Amino acid sequence: MRTTGKQCGLAATGGYQPSLRSPWLAANWQRMTGPWNCCFFSQPLPSSGWETIWPSANAQPPYVPSWWWFPARFLSNCYWRKMTVTSPRHRYPMKQKLLNMLQLQDRLNRQINPDWLQAGYEWYRAIWLESAELMEHYGWKWWKAQEHDLEQIRLELIDIWHFGLSAELVSRQGDHAAAADNMLGQLQGQHSAETDFRNNVDQLARHALEQQSLDMPAFLSLLADVDSSFDDLYRIYVGKNVLNRFRQDHGYKDGSYIKTWQNREDNEHLAEISAGLDADAADFEQQIYSGLQARYPRT
Repeated sequence: MRTTGKQCGLAATGGYQPSLRSPWLAANWQRMTGPWNCCFFSQPLPSSGWETIWPSANAQPPYVPSWWWFPARFLSNCYWRKMTVTSPRHRYPMKQKLLNMLQLQDRLNRQINPDWLQAGYEWYRAIWLESAELMEHYGWKWWKAQEHDLEQIRLELIDIWHFGLSAELVSRQGDHAAAADNMLGQLQGQHSAETDFRNNVDQLARHALEQQSLDMPAFLSLLADVDSSFDDLYRIYVGKNVLNRFRQDHGYKDGSYIKTWQNREDNEHLAEISAGLDADAADFEQQIYSGLQARYPRT
């Protein structure tokens, strides 16, 4: 499945929506796409973007003179390539992000049950049942018109990722480093050769039932089909994990948790809070939690 920019929440031109990739770019996007498609800057540029414009790694003046004009599309394209392809020095490598996610998942599972590793939970069952929900959001009924609910598809993939992390930790007896190494090898492998979205969902469910684990090639293909990268996966996963922990801290298990605040569900507040944060910040999770805490109704 290849989708249009509008369906995926991307920019109308087909380019990536800046708020999904760079809080700095999102904050300056309106200024960069004005009537003349150019802009003035009188504020610091992020180092990751500066290196693509200024060739010397040491030539990084603190401010760009306000009289310099930069074509907006050139700047945004340079910044995008630097952010995603060349991996700036300050960004976490993939293995570190995997370790972060495994640690967060372990922490959440222990919050629910301190002995979760020995509890014998059927994580594979959660994967194939979530796969069924994923199929519902994509649409499979040939006798009626259906639209692909891409946002819900992404959320279902994140839920599946939660269960895949848990299954991997159980298989490695809770060893975070071993689980990260194994998953890194799978992530660097090939996507599924299958190109049909529904068939990959079937394969995800089949593998869960037969192997009791996450089929990484099928998962990666599904992720790519909704124009999502590993960095997108990381940002959304961390946000959802923190929200799940926040719910547990505020009475989710005993039913006292309030899910709707200011006429909006907590998921909407989460999306708004995380969109303005740097996912590579050392305290990314704490910033999300603090943001949720500040908005949660005080009883």
